[in-house]
Amino acid sequence: MIYDDFRRDAKSLDRQTDENVFQKLQGRYMKELEKQLHRAAEGLVEEHTGDRDIGTLQHELARQISYLLSEFLVKAKSM
Repeated sequence: MIYDDFRRDAKSLDRQTDENVFQKLQGRYMKELEKQLHRAAEGLVEEHTGDRDIGTLQHELARQISYLLSEFLVKAKSM
C-alpha cells in the first residue's frame, strides 16, 4: 500500500528536473514504511515475549524489515 501511494505521488514528477523532490518523497515513504514494519514487528514480539526463541524471532523480523526496505528502494529507483 505504501509503495502504491509513493508510485502515485512520484508519477507526477519529472525525474530529470525534480530529482531532488523525488529523493525527498522516497525518503518520506521509506521512513513511513519502516515505522509501520517496526510497529508490526513489536506487536509480534509482544505476543511471543514468553517464547523460548524470542531472540530468533527478533533477529528474523529485523532481517525481514531490512529486506522489505531494500526491495522498496530497488522498486523506487527503477521508476
